[in-house]
Amino acid sequence: MDKHRIVVIGAANVDISAQALEAFRMHDSNPSIVSIGFGGVGRNIAHNLCLLGADVRFISLFSEDALSKSLYEDCKKLGMVVEPALVYDNEDNPRGNYFVCINDEKGEMQAGAADTGLMDLLDPSSLHSLEYQNDGAAIVVDCNLRKDTLREIADTHSGTLYIDATSGAKAAKVRNMLLLRSNHTADVIVKANLLEAQRIVRMDADAPTLAEHIIALGAKRVYITLGAEGVFCHDGSHGKRFPSDVSQIVNTTGAGDAFMAGVVMGEMSGLPAFEATRWGMRAASLALQCRETVNPEMNMAFLRGENLK
Repeated sequence: MDKHRIVVIGAANVDISAQALEAFRMHDSNPSIVSIGFGGVGRNIAHNLCLLGADVRFISLFSEDALSKSLYEDCKKLGMVVEPALVYDNEDNPRGNYFVCINDEKGEMQAGAADTGLMDLLDPSSLHSLEYQNDGAAIVVDCNLRKDTLREIADTHSGTLYIDATSGAKAAKVRNMLLLRSNHTADVIVKANLLEAQRIVRMDADAPTLAEHIIALGAKRVYITLGAEGVFCHDGSHGKRFPSDVSQIVNTTGAGDAFMAGVVMGEMSGLPAFEATRWGMRAASLALQCRETVNPEMNMAFLRGENLK
């Protein structure tokens, strides 16, 4: 079977994370294990897709500092197609691509700080010059991209478009993208957590209500992750909640990115939305069991349920 060809457009970050060794205390210095790795919502989704056997073209921005160069080389080593790459001189652009997170002793993120200002340089004209539109059957984007760049993608791609809402602060871009896109032939699929879904709809409500509103805005399908309470999926006709059965959590960072990758692979394999939800939840469960942002053991057999523990 041919590999699924997927274009991922989004942030690639240098991740600096701290894992508390004792009960976490706010406003204090916590004994921790500090590590440096590579992440970013777009990059994490692309990494998971590569592990799942997809043919991935990853479009992002990189700077010329040593850590960013290592990040770029790591993307290539993982099997992503990153050429032609957009690389910017740090002297011309002081903004970077860094994410700092602090996790408590249970692995739950207590605070995060993102410097993704480099992504502001990815404007519609520079993106269009990369001629990405026909490189994959599906495009996955995160909301670290500019509003006008997201609309450019929606207006020029006629295939399936997956949008990761990314954060509460950036989720409003999804609403803007759905309302203003001129190309309504593309199927748009939205993945968000509960807070992000509330920001998209501009109301406090439960997942079923939020999903209905996002569908009304123009999404074809909606996946709302609910943490320990599972996932709510709306397939365009009706919704269904899937309870979580995860018992072991080492690190929550990256679980949403793994979920998105699992859903994309499920849908591209011809599964209906509810079954794709199960693939996404299995992918997320693997991510939750690993201290790294992306679990190197991610594989298609696990998503299919062939080697469930």
